[in-house]
Amino acid sequence: MNFTYFYKNKKTVDEIHEFGKYDILFSFYSMVDRVKLILEKIERDETILFVEDESSIDISFDDSYQIKKVPCGSNSSLFFVQHSNDFIEKDIVSKKICIDATGFPTPYLLCFLRTLYSRGMKQIDIFYSEPKKYKASE
Repeated sequence: MNFTYFYKNKKTVDEIHEFGKYDILFSFYSMVDRVKLILEKIERDETILFVEDESSIDISFDDSYQIKKVPCGSNSSLFFVQHSNDFIEKDIVSKKICIDATGFPTPYLLCFLRTLYSRGMKQIDIFYSEPKKYKASE
């Protein structure tokens, strides 16, 4: 199935700067290089980085960005569902935000989008970094 018709703007990683600067980037950390690349390329004031295990973070971040590490529990989407509202500022509607969906587990992403919507967010830029190729399943 071809999902490219869902793409509003298909860009290369080097063209991300064309979207401008964001107030907040939300991302779900995984050790996948595509996640690290997006974190390096998006210009923003603040990063809220969801992690399941802080000890798994193997990159250093630029000190000019505020990183919030939010443990989500050991593969527990229940924690995320119960606390996703806590991760969102009261004035989120006035912010220009983006989400890097590359590392987000689908249930977490859907819950988070629903929470943002319920808080009044009407416009969100979502980035997803496609892999160059997929490995054959084992």
